[in-house]
Amino acid sequence: MDQLTTLVEAAQQGDSRAFTRLVARFQDMAWASAYARLGDYHLAQDAAQEAFIEAYLNLDKLRQPAAFPGWFRRFVVKQCDRLTRRARPQSLEPDKIQALPSDLPDPEILWFRRRQGQSLRASIAALPPKQREALVLFHLQGYSQRQVAQYLGVAVSAVGKRLFDARKGLEKRMLNMVQENLQQHKPDDSFSHTVHFFAALRKGDVATLDELLKSNPELSHKQADWGPDVDPFINSGAFPLTWAAGACEPEVLEVLVRHGADIDQGHDANAEPPLLNAVMQGRHDNAQWLLAHGAQVDRPCGLQHTPLHRAVIRGDQYMVQLLLDAGASLDSVDEQGHTPADWAAMKGYADLLELLSQRGAAEPTAPLHLPPTPPEPPVLAPVPGGAAVLGRILDGSGGALDNRASPTKTTAPPLCGTVDQPQSPLLETGLKAIDLLTPFKRGGHIGLDACTTAGVHLFMTQMARNQIALHNARVVYLGLNAEDPAIQHLEWWHSISDGKRLGDNSVHIFAPTEAPAKQRQKTVETGLAVAESLRLEGNDVLLLVEGELARTPGVIPYLRMHASATPQAAVTVVYLGQSPHGVEDETFVFLDAVVAFSGQRAQANLFPAVDFQRGRSRLLDSDLLPENHRQLAAQTRHCLRHYYAHNFRAALGDDGNYNGVLWGDSQAALPLIRRARLLDYFLTQPYHGTELWTGRPGETVPLDATLEGCRQILAGDHDEAELRDFYFAGAIKQALDRGAQED
Repeated sequence: MDQLTTLVEAAQQGDSRAFTRLVARFQDMAWASAYARLGDYHLAQDAAQEAFIEAYLNLDKLRQPAAFPGWFRRFVVKQCDRLTRRARPQSLEPDKIQALPSDLPDPEILWFRRRQGQSLRASIAALPPKQREALVLFHLQGYSQRQVAQYLGVAVSAVGKRLFDARKGLEKRMLNMVQENLQQHKPDDSFSHTVHFFAALRKGDVATLDELLKSNPELSHKQADWGPDVDPFINSGAFPLTWAAGACEPEVLEVLVRHGADIDQGHDANAEPPLLNAVMQGRHDNAQWLLAHGAQVDRPCGLQHTPLHRAVIRGDQYMVQLLLDAGASLDSVDEQGHTPADWAAMKGYADLLELLSQRGAAEPTAPLHLPPTPPEPPVLAPVPGGAAVLGRILDGSGGALDNRASPTKTTAPPLCGTVDQPQSPLLETGLKAIDLLTPFKRGGHIGLDACTTAGVHLFMTQMARNQIALHNARVVYLGLNAEDPAIQHLEWWHSISDGKRLGDNSVHIFAPTEAPAKQRQKTVETGLAVAESLRLEGNDVLLLVEGELARTPGVIPYLRMHASATPQAAVTVVYLGQSPHGVEDETFVFLDAVVAFSGQRAQANLFPAVDFQRGRSRLLDSDLLPENHRQLAAQTRHCLRHYYAHNFRAALGDDGNYNGVLWGDSQAALPLIRRARLLDYFLTQPYHGTELWTGRPGETVPLDATLEGCRQILAGDHDEAELRDFYFAGAIKQALDRGAQED
């Protein structure tokens, strides 16, 4: 134990060699524990590697060095949970093995081994989780029951009992096979060196990187599965230089290149070059270094975007200037045929368009699209308040009307401003499917049923971005986070297209995941106080609350009682229902609107992937909305309900034409089905947050345009139109313009 404590303390003081020894000591145990959870040898090694790196970056938070085994195990569990959400390719079937290179063993032997491995995994997986983990740990390199107990944080007797029960569940022959297979697949001797390298890279430790690369320059080419928890904006299997270009200082890039890293990271068209990641992350210093050392300024990547395309889409004027000075081409076009100047026009970046034109860019094919100007918050004069106004007679400005000296005015603005132009009860989101079918009540309580993986996070980000762009709103995010609060979340908000505006107008407040109820309540109270202070400055506020935090006893009643809405500004609360029941249980029956998500629409690539039938809004049952809106919503919902209930999608070709029997429906029903398909496509919408990956400019659609488009479709005005023209379009005019261009 003393030796372990000494190693941990040395590693905490910056001794990287000590941490390498810790890795060597615990690598098999970490891998075995991960394998027990994942049932896949390769995934287990990925999880163990990432767990060690994360532990290295958080060593300063470990207060008791002797507790390292149990503390480290939490990182292993976290990485396993991350990897279980991601699918791996299926193994080869026997008939496909015939195509493998001839220097491999006989295909029948390979197939037999595969089936044997499947049998082993199935037998181990059938054990209860506690027995499974104890069994796998015990049969690797002779870990004693005491060591296993220390790692699992249980008594030695408990480990013995688990092993006894596990052995009873496996025949002796199967147990021998388990031991043999675990020994064959455990990490090799290079594992600790790889972990040491990536840990130093993630920490930006130039001296350690230099030392490691001198003895093993191949590490500069080693790919790593960074995973979405580390960087959601870089491809899986990234090379070190690519990741470092967006996350480290230029000194790290210099040492990697000096030891052999390719400055353009190969020539694979699907690989993200380092320069591109520097552009994506807004790292001007790294982009400048890469360009000065020979990086290709016009190397295209996904969607045939060059770095200049990406810089323009992000609205990064300094980066655009940097790339132009390095000779970036103004005429390069992406898959959609758009030049950088086209993107500047479509995004409404007048300054960037002028800069590109001055450098010789051709006139853009699209007109300059100026985004809506958000309203300026009213200027609120200070008013008197507190004990100083008791017993006084004041005018509307706080001046005295009782022949006494005017009271001192504080900085507190009035709770209600002028109501000459009262706000609409509907809080427009600019998202067609929401504003039509589940309209949000301004100052209400909204639920996002986020229990599916149908692009909910991107939807939430777009919704927040639109509130800022349309209403000059502010966003407050309340949630729970683990060891590293908010960092990855903030990087996401800042890194998307338009992310700077989103990041600069939002605040995130987190409580630890394991925080007790009292601490969670305090977090919510603080978040609402911040939201109220922003509202009192005249801003509408979107208060996003994670579902698990909202379920803390007392939180929802507190928010319902104290979240304010005035004619001048309102706090609209949005609950993110990540629990298995989403926001559909009795806890959230009070909600003014619920946005449900559809895995079926997500699989069909129809975003936002909202479920038109499960979503609801109380505004549609009140006279607060105009009659034409309520009628259009009812007609649209009815049309789509019939369409989805009969699975007409399966009977229609990609062009929407009838190609099969519609279960007894007459030919007279075909126009209605056609209109339902047009509505299904029309209610899709490209996000601003996905422009860098889809090549489609984001669209924000006013409510009036949404209603008019649906009215025309339901009236049959476009029965002959092409479906593809409506797919990921904005207003109906854009869909029709597409058709006119094709003609």
